[in-house]
Amino acid sequence: GVDSDQIILSYDEISNFSRRDLTPLALDEVNILTSRDWIFIKECIVGGPLPPKGKSIAESKKSNRISSVIGRRDRFKEFLYHVVANGHSGLDVDKMDYLLRDGRRALGESGKGSMTMIMENSCVAWGKCGNPAKCWECRKASQDIKLSSDKRDGYHLMIVYPDKEGRMIDNVMEFFANRFQKHQTIYTHSTTNAACYQICDILLLADPYLRIPGFDPDDGKTLLQLPLSRAMISADSYLLLKDSILDIIAFSQEPKLQPARDLLKRFHARDLYKMVGQQHIASTNGKEIDYEWQEELWDMKESEIGKNIIKCSALAENDRNAPTEVDVIVEKRSIHHGMKEDNPVNNVRFLSKNLLSKLRKNPDELPEAERYPESEYTAKMPRSFLQRTVRVYCRNPDGGIQDHVETCYYQLITQLQKRFGGA
Repeated sequence: GVDSDQIILSYDEISNFSRRDLTPLALDEVNILTSRDWIFIKECIVGGPLPPKGKSIAESKKSNRISSVIGRRDRFKEFLYHVVANGHSGLDVDKMDYLLRDGRRALGESGKGSMTMIMENSCVAWGKCGNPAKCWECRKASQDIKLSSDKRDGYHLMIVYPDKEGRMIDNVMEFFANRFQKHQTIYTHSTTNAACYQICDILLLADPYLRIPGFDPDDGKTLLQLPLSRAMISADSYLLLKDSILDIIAFSQEPKLQPARDLLKRFHARDLYKMVGQQHIASTNGKEIDYEWQEELWDMKESEIGKNIIKCSALAENDRNAPTEVDVIVEKRSIHHGMKEDNPVNNVRFLSKNLLSKLRKNPDELPEAERYPESEYTAKMPRSFLQRTVRVYCRNPDGGIQDHVETCYYQLITQLQKRFGGA
């Protein structure tokens, strides 16, 4: 996915262009957007307060001091921040959008399935936060002076779902299972990742010699010539980073870009990096690893695994089939249902049927939604919500080297099995 900081950077530049074209005559008093509205849109993308200037969103989330939201400060409107980026459950329209889009484009899926039911039956009620340590609303509340009359401590107005004889549970579980399946078959598929590694290498080869024009973000006037790796500091430069950057490299006559062009030709010929080995890490509950040798493998850094693979080679360094560390890419992949090893449904809140009639009351009188007990749907749950895999790719197109890297990898696996026991 695209980093939220870069989404905000792009949004700022696009909205600046939009506002340059706005004139008082082109707007009426009803449709005009205020500064608070622009900030609110950005806060919805982030799912909470914007970071202070100079800090990334990730850094801001780790900070002990939490800022306040500006766009919609009313506590009764806090659920609006859960529509695009739902920090409580991870069930939001952003995920629905890309799961539907990619399912249709990549897999030929049709229809909206459970997502239509989820959207059409969503409602707003009070619910207890399932993850107060990471929830910006809970962390902010813990810093503020609490009113003794506040009877909703630890509760939020959030998007919840009616409990219709367990049918909504099925829809929500299907949504999170869909997320897992898309990551398995599309986003982190071995071919997808091989292509990603190859494109990254093409850009790294081009980075010292290719420049992207953009204005200095501090004064907005000084024209800069930025390398690809620094283009994100200027919105003008960042917005030029599209798929066409590969065409610019391909059409360039710059001799220093020849290595990048050669690798790009391999990419266009679909001569992708080859995955030569894969090991699934067994875990009955998705938390503890079942076999000691697999735990040892998983605890190694990717660079350490790569070095150990090369050490298994019995070939001399000057042998043409002898692999080097540069030839080897090691990937430790973790895919899950949305909450790592935990059940994401536990952070979704449901309303029992006898409380649905209270949804028309004032915000402070809305009913309280509850977590659905796992015991009611244990048979429908996957055995594990997290899957770990170690993969090895070979950059070198030589078939002999690819075969040798594969042999060395499985020799490393055999060594670990003998040392710790297991199969």
